[in-house]
Amino acid sequence: MHRRDDQTPVSASVVFAVLSAVSFALATVSQHWAARTSHPSTGLGLGLLRRLARRPLWLLGLVSGAVGLALHGLALSRGQLTVVQPVLVSGLLFALPLSLLVERTSPKWREWVWAVAVVFGLAMFLLAARPSPGVPLADEGALAGLGGAVMAAAAVAVALAATTVRRHRAALLGTAAGLSFGVTAALLKQVVGELARGPLVPFTDWSVYALLLVGGSGLVLTQTAYQAGRLAASLPPMTIVDPIAAVAIGALCFDEQLTAQPLAVAGQLVGFAVMTVAVIRLAALTAQDDGEPQAAPARPDEQVASLPPEPARCTG
Repeated sequence: MHRRDDQTPVSASVVFAVLSAVSFALATVSQHWAARTSHPSTGLGLGLLRRLARRPLWLLGLVSGAVGLALHGLALSRGQLTVVQPVLVSGLLFALPLSLLVERTSPKWREWVWAVAVVFGLAMFLLAARPSPGVPLADEGALAGLGGAVMAAAAVAVALAATTVRRHRAALLGTAAGLSFGVTAALLKQVVGELARGPLVPFTDWSVYALLLVGGSGLVLTQTAYQAGRLAASLPPMTIVDPIAAVAIGALCFDEQLTAQPLAVAGQLVGFAVMTVAVIRLAALTAQDDGEPQAAPARPDEQVASLPPEPARCTG
């Protein structure tokens, strides 16, 4: 049984988490714009990434995402998974307004109201939850089992995205990406905990390789979700299911117990419900102003290599 973490100031982990959220927001907006204006594709493989890698805006998003990942690791090294991952929801406050700036539109007062509601719900959840410090390293069997179950749910979402109507494709792929990121965060915390034992320790364990695999899958799913529809369709489910998966893994695998008193549980549920409703409403309002960029025409070699063109997307 691993020893519990020493109590560390929550403020440090929250500051790093917010900075990480800002970096991820910039990555989200730039990569979404690059993906939406690239040649449409139904694939989930490296072909899409190869095309995007030739676009400077997407590469800017990749660098911003790398900075966000480093800040995320710093946040997890100083705080609980059950605190850090919900704080990343604040990235939506930066991502959706930034997307409006890219589209050269102005946010409405109702969007600011729902943005404040996101912060209020997040603060209410964290104040009511008050998670215990937990342990620096999870039980490997529990982490593998629960992480595998979450990734199986992500695979179901991907399968549904391939068979359902087009207007739900972006949301389902966003859900799969969010689940992947929840597992990625847990694996990142595990690797950070192993790094404290020595710089080479993580490479002797399966978690670092699982981190690369799951994180890479999340990247591909995210880019495919961005290309499949509007940011307001893919980002809310991605934002909501990510902390749900992370909090579950943090509580069950890292022993980060949330306060179980009835009043505190009620506060957690109400806070998360307010945050969820606010995220959905904020995205819906943004969708009214979010432009629909035209995809770049395919080159002849891409037309030969690509799958048959997909039917027109519903933009309603």
